[in-house]
Amino acid sequence: MKIQNVSDAAFKKYGKVITGLDCSDIIAAMAETPCPENVVYVPGAESLESCASAKDIAYTLYGGMPVQIGYCNGNNHKLNGLEYHRDSEVNIAVTDLILLIGSEQDIENGKYDTSKVEAFLVPAGTVIEVYATTLHYAPCNANDGGFKCVVALPKGANVNFYELTGPDTVLEKTYERGVEDFTLACGTGTGAVVTVLTLLGKVSGRNVRVRMDGGELAVDAEAHDGRIENLYLTGPAALVCTGEILDKTILDLIKKQEEKA
Repeated sequence: MKIQNVSDAAFKKYGKVITGLDCSDIIAAMAETPCPENVVYVPGAESLESCASAKDIAYTLYGGMPVQIGYCNGNNHKLNGLEYHRDSEVNIAVTDLILLIGSEQDIENGKYDTSKVEAFLVPAGTVIEVYATTLHYAPCNANDGGFKCVVALPKGANVNFYELTGPDTVLEKTYERGVEDFTLACGTGTGAVVTVLTLLGKVSGRNVRVRMDGGELAVDAEAHDGRIENLYLTGPAALVCTGEILDKTILDLIKKQEEKA
């Protein structure tokens, strides 16, 4: 298998290299984490989340949402699984490491041809974003002595609750991460509920009426060969509030971005 570099153009469909983000304090804190003979994954480590650059990661890469910062360390020399998330994942290579990755879009009928997996070297000190549609798992060794990788993801989860109230009519509520409460409406949550109900055959997928605290949406989910290929949401849009940014960290980051532009 050819090992490419994350700086190569071939990586662009899987993620991107993040520049201008100083994570040296997190990298230094990783010196205290173990590197076992197998692989260990710790979703959140206080020693990493308390670093100053953790806030920069949250605001710069996740729009200020709460994040969990942990690590995946150890020794690995094979493809032992693949996964993907509903959010991008940020990796910081503390040592040189190799990622084996693929595309969610290549999954057909619940199966994935692993011959499509590509290998990329992530040099030590590199920060990368791995897109939500990228299949990945534990890194592999690039050198003797194992690998160490920081893993950052949004903290918590969005949870959707629903009740079928009639033919093609649904009552839906979304508890949203970051808000930490039920929201008036959530387009992605509504789309997810109708997608699942359509695939399960509980709604037709055509002009499904979804009622939320903030109003009603009509949802059309076009299914083909057991997959939803197109999803349309129709409904009113309303301005419910305005605000002013007061957090100095966010203002400083905005200023930095403006200066770069």
